Amino acid sequence: LNLPGATPDSIKVDYEEGNLSISAEVKDRQPADTKFLVREYGVGDFHRSFRVADTVDAGRIEAIYRNGVLQLRLPR
Repeated sequence: LNLPGATPDSIKVDYEEGNLSISAEVKDRQPADTKFLVREYGVGDFHRSFRVADTVDAGRIEAIYRNGVLQLRLPR
């Protein structure tokens, strides 16, 4: 998942009864009065939820965040 502007401390990954939730707080990196001609990404908090197989071993879920990309491993 692309999470540009997030910090490792702001990312939260939860798994409960087959529901995987990912959220992150993303703070604006520009002054409030900055004017843009074009902006590739909007700035704001991130939240996604997924239904995954009940066979996921919740105790072994791994999350790695590097260079704005969150990688999740959901072992069975």
